Amino acid sequence: CPSESSSFSLLRSCFAPSRGSSVDYRLCCYAPRLLEGLLVSTSRLGSTDRKAVESTVRALGGDCTEELTRSHTHLIAGAPQGAKFEFAMQHRIPVVSRAWLDQTVASGTPMKERFFTVGGRV
Repeated sequence: CPSESSSFSLLRSCFAPSRGSSVDYRLCCYAPRLLEGLLVSTSRLGSTDRKAVESTVRALGGDCTEELTRSHTHLIAGAPQGAKFEFAMQHRIPVVSRAWLDQTVASGTPMKERFFTVGGRV
């Protein structure tokens, strides 16, 4: 990790994939909180992916819950089906692929949901 005297541009270098895994991420104490204020749920992800998404969202300042409510900001889904997917579509909650989170992490800025849709609609 960069030292406390490092410039902000170096803070992004603090975020890196864990050894041996392309889906789990570590953060040092100076990483920006890219997802602060977001409330995320997951649907149709494998156990390993779901856990990685949950830990990444929380590490970046967001919150991740099992249930999906109208107050959620995003649903990260592996397929365009199921009760959560239908609820999200009905209530205009963006349904995005896992790639949305991965690209947000890689770029250091929240990506546009419309480029990562699941089921053809954001």
